[in-house]
Amino acid sequence: VLTGNVEGEEFFKALDEVEALILKRREEGQQQNGGGGVSAEEKEGYRVGRPWIDSPIPPMVVGKGVYPPYDPSRADNDASMAPLSISFPSEDESRGTISIAWRGPSYQSKKEWNHLSLIWDYLTDSAASPLQLAFVENDDPICADIGPAHDIFTEGYHQLWFQEVEVDRMEEVMPLFYKVVARQAGLIDGGEEESSFDVTRMRTVIRRIRRKLLEASERRPTNAIVDGVVRNFLYGPRAGEEGVSPEDEMAALHADVNPLPYLDDAEGLLEDASYWQELMKKYILDRPMAVVLGIPSAEMSK
Repeated sequence: VLTGNVEGEEFFKALDEVEALILKRREEGQQQNGGGGVSAEEKEGYRVGRPWIDSPIPPMVVGKGVYPPYDPSRADNDASMAPLSISFPSEDESRGTISIAWRGPSYQSKKEWNHLSLIWDYLTDSAASPLQLAFVENDDPICADIGPAHDIFTEGYHQLWFQEVEVDRMEEVMPLFYKVVARQAGLIDGGEEESSFDVTRMRTVIRRIRRKLLEASERRPTNAIVDGVVRNFLYGPRAGEEGVSPEDEMAALHADVNPLPYLDDAEGLLEDASYWQELMKKYILDRPMAVVLGIPSAEMSK
């Protein structure tokens, strides 16, 4: 991604020099290995590959630090649910951090990524959010804040951070988290006082995210699209690959930098809660989850 006062002709001249150097090193490597080097035809049409696209991704294996999928019949102290504890330097040993994370959709599943992000906004974005109410905004809070994070690769991850968690109450976090999310997913009945998924509130979340995106596009257009451009460069389809046309390549780029159509689509899925509840089951409750406890250590801070 290039922005600023740069002459296009100078930039592409420098880029040609870099590509020529890559081809030269490739040719030298083939000659050293007994090959015949790179032909003129190969130089003309050669494109450096993206080995990370086809690299195998090992599965998450249940064990130390990886919980099995949610099972309401499983006891909270089940031996299969053992978090990984990591100490970090801190003079205050009363509060730590908890991170929980899941494998997410593939890069190609843009609709699910955008809608999963909306799920996390719904669960955490304000004092009225279900997880904020359960953990922070009450008379007996367990932690100071909750916030989601994610990154998109060929197969990405999504994550939830619990900040400033009372160390003496860390064992309460996972049972309460399961209770809140399972209730929102319609798997357990919270009674009259604790409702299930609120489609009216989700509509508010979607409209607020749309306003933020439009404002960011007007105020900081480069920042608004840079992540999508880089992501497309790394993982997007390329014309010339099997079954990929130039139109397909451009459509994928537009989809990476413009999430607004996915928000429009999300608003059309608010007739009932079933779609959103199934999304929570699929990507939060029905798959293994990495759980890491950050334990403060005054000894390490010396």
